[in-house]
Amino acid sequence: MADNLDDPLWPHFHLLWDDLQNTLGQQIFIAGGYGLFLKQIWALHTGIQTLIPLARWRDAKPRVTKDVDLVTSVDLIAEEKSNHTVLLVLKRHGFEVTQKPEGKRWQFEKRFGKDRNIIVELHAPPPKPSRSDVKADRMRVKHKPSLGDAGVHGRTNPEAVGCEIQPTQIQLNEKTFSILNPVTLSVMKLTAMRDRWEDSQDQLKSQKLREFSQLQAIKHAQDVCRVIALVTPEERDVAGEVAVALRHQLPFQSAASIVDSHFRSDRNPVALSARDNWRQEDIVQIDEILDNWFK
Repeated sequence: MADNLDDPLWPHFHLLWDDLQNTLGQQIFIAGGYGLFLKQIWALHTGIQTLIPLARWRDAKPRVTKDVDLVTSVDLIAEEKSNHTVLLVLKRHGFEVTQKPEGKRWQFEKRFGKDRNIIVELHAPPPKPSRSDVKADRMRVKHKPSLGDAGVHGRTNPEAVGCEIQPTQIQLNEKTFSILNPVTLSVMKLTAMRDRWEDSQDQLKSQKLREFSQLQAIKHAQDVCRVIALVTPEERDVAGEVAVALRHQLPFQSAASIVDSHFRSDRNPVALSARDNWRQEDIVQIDEILDNWFK
């Protein structure tokens, strides 16, 4: 089904995913643009009902990316054998720790072809303060005591709240993929949109950097729309329960304020650009879903 897609990541990712699932089970979830890419391909090929049918999208071409964001449970980071296994599986498929200092042990890279690469990032929600088997700071969640070069970290991602609640299971080429639930995905994308927008307004940065940040903010705002547009009836039935489970979490509350202050603001050109890419009646449905979840 997906083998004929113009997606350079697929031949490398689906084998890695198979290995991770076979050895670790349901402790890792696909997030970010690649998660949305796979879900949209799944919807295209199965014809499953989505909130906004793909035939109505003004731009229904799946957006290819070269990065894969995986969210791991804190338990996976904390369990020594599982932690070791993640690293062994990554290396088995040609992924090595990135040379970037800030990405050490949570960002992995595989080079293929001429000047091409695929980057896999491991994210994890902050652990509860009472846990003694992990150590967390602003940048990473790591096993305690340190596993040194024999283990992996998770990039600290407060917006990954609820990552283990009601993940969406999709099937491509007889393989099952676990995508983050759309509520958590929305929290992540809304926050990323806000952060990149604020970067674009920082006058201390160069014009080039500010323009790049604005383009990234538009991309994340558009992804918010895609997250909602791809909601299936089954997801819609359980999303309210997910939202209730997360409503006391600060990242969720922050995302709720971003909906009004940025995503629906007439003064935010980033949001306006993304929303203009959809029919007005479809934006009404997107706003209704966001209201149901975040108000």
